Amino acid sequence: MNSTTLKFLACIQSINPKVKSLLDELNINKELLPCVEAFIVNSLVLGIAWNLRRGRSVKLNKHFTRVSNALRRGGGVSRLIDICRFYDRVLRGKYTVVADLGCGLGLNLVIVNRYLGKIVFMVGLDKDVFFLKLLKSILSDVDVIQADVSFLPIRDESLDIAFITGVIHELPDLRVMDESKRTVKAGGIIFIGDFVLRYVPSLILKFIRFLKVKLGLEPETPFTLMDIVTKIKSLSLVIEEIYAHWKFLVTGKII
Repeated sequence: MNSTTLKFLACIQSINPKVKSLLDELNINKELLPCVEAFIVNSLVLGIAWNLRRGRSVKLNKHFTRVSNALRRGGGVSRLIDICRFYDRVLRGKYTVVADLGCGLGLNLVIVNRYLGKIVFMVGLDKDVFFLKLLKSILSDVDVIQADVSFLPIRDESLDIAFITGVIHELPDLRVMDESKRTVKAGGIIFIGDFVLRYVPSLILKFIRFLKVKLGLEPETPFTLMDIVTKIKSLSLVIEEIYAHWKFLVTGKII
């Protein structure tokens, strides 16, 4: 392991007692605890990872205060519990192969691992090697692949679940949905979670993405809720459930 990875793991060790204390205070339902804990830890380690990447000092107390305050404000805990109930329902099925597309630090895989353990083969796919190396350091059972989620190096109908969370708004188009349909088995699940907009015209957002790409920038711009729903329906997928708050969307199941 390189020095950055070692610092990263040391930071995780340092924040774990704080997270445990926060969870005790929140008094989370036992069944949902693994998911809630994974979300809280992921929020913390993302900030830590970005600081390490940029060579900045890591202020653990500052990161922890930010995350704990966000939870306590405006019903943050209740929303997180609702999201984890969604995960809990999905992960009660029987699965053998699960992929996290645009995995970052592997939030979805950490949750899958806590619910299903070693009975599933887990794949984390991202174009950023830095995050893949850190993911491998915290979840050694995961197979990591450096690739673009719009062009998946995965066989047709080989996945039971494809998670696409927190990545769609970073893409120039919705090709990842086509690729997910191709790689997920009939009867499998495509689990989507992202920031979406409801009232901004789709054409304006499309033009912003186009302009950013032309300027050599990342296309990072949310899609509308209708963009994603329309794409899902165009692929003859069935929306089994939608949970939305603010700009957050979770949806999608193939039958």
